[in-house]
Amino acid sequence: MTTANSTMLDTIESLFFDTAFSDLSMDEIANALDIKKASLYYHFPSKERMFLDVLNHSYQKYYCAMLDIFTTSESDLVERVIPYGAQHKNLFSVVSQKGYCKIDAVKTSISGYQSELRTDLGNILANRHGWKPERSQLFLVLLESLAKEYCLQGCTEDMDPAIVQEIHRLFF
Repeated sequence: MTTANSTMLDTIESLFFDTAFSDLSMDEIANALDIKKASLYYHFPSKERMFLDVLNHSYQKYYCAMLDIFTTSESDLVERVIPYGAQHKNLFSVVSQKGYCKIDAVKTSISGYQSELRTDLGNILANRHGWKPERSQLFLVLLESLAKEYCLQGCTEDMDPAIVQEIHRLFF
């Protein structure tokens, strides 16, 4: 087996973002990549392994983006975090709400990634603002919840400025 390239993983990520795991066939993925199904199996021994590789790729992009947002932005942090997943078709940002947690290996990966992300972002918030871990956790859970709600609304509605303003008032 060889490692899939970033372009391939991005294409597959977009497919999984738009279509549930069980509804997306290996034939459809191969067609979208313009390769033969056998070539797809050269890169991934199974659909589950493919999904895990894509999830890892998606998480790495999400993690880097969140670190950037949390370390360089304060005034528009909320406005950048909430729509990020939808704007970038980032699978990791929506994977838990799409039912992928039913696969044990995926569930374990998601849990580990979320724990790492919350810890690292919590440390940034503690260092920049002197926040206690509980305050950081509350803020991060609030952002996750609003991001999920944003996607459940079809990822097309604008964020309510009053909500954004209240989050800024409460936390900053």
